[in-house]
Amino acid sequence: MEKLENLDNQFPIEDVELQSLADASGAVVNMDYFPVNVKTLPKNPTTGNQFTASEFLNHIRKNINNFLDTDLSEFIPSTLTGHDEAALWNSSSPLGAIIHINIGGGAGDGSVVCSFYSPSAWIFSTIEVPYSFIMPDWDGQHPVSGNREFGYTQNTDGSYTFYTRGVDRITDPVDAAIAENLMDAFANPDALWTSYKQGIYDFVQSNGGQATVPKTTDNKIYRPDWEKVKAVLNGSRPISDLGCK
Repeated sequence: MEKLENLDNQFPIEDVELQSLADASGAVVNMDYFPVNVKTLPKNPTTGNQFTASEFLNHIRKNINNFLDTDLSEFIPSTLTGHDEAALWNSSSPLGAIIHINIGGGAGDGSVVCSFYSPSAWIFSTIEVPYSFIMPDWDGQHPVSGNREFGYTQNTDGSYTFYTRGVDRITDPVDAAIAENLMDAFANPDALWTSYKQGIYDFVQSNGGQATVPKTTDNKIYRPDWEKVKAVLNGSRPISDLGCK
């Protein structure tokens, strides 16, 4: 937050700030979970040694574009901040790294900040940065507002579940009205995270590991009404009213 505040001071006309779920405009909340089960961890193609789960997650983080369909989204360290975001993102402690996302499909590009990092997970939070039609990573507002986690959990049978999960809403009221009335606003993101699962599976299978073939039925996708979610968050309704499990 201090980094964003300092950047905001560098751009007195434009805003640099976190985009919260509560300040977005979408009538629905996207809540999703995309898992893939890894029975045997793969080998590091550089060393030939088997990855630990944390090492594999770090490899995914530093090479994320190799694990998803970049026609849908490509993750590139930002160049607008005056900091070496690429060095920070590729370090062992990427907290605070700002990433530009080249988003396909006409939704508009967006930026995120690494707002949490641990050996088993990291979180991207959406941010607003200065906008320029000419500069490629001056993205303005991110099309959605919220958070997305990438991580793994270990299962009782010794296998691992690598996943991404997110909660977000469409940011702009006009975009929300168009998307929610004329199209499936989350079709491309769903396809992106499906490709992420497939990318993990393909890498594991190609590098001496073993994973379960990804299935769409493993995904958990729920899109409740924002007013209902807000009521649960402020304590006026029980979480059971959301109806998700």
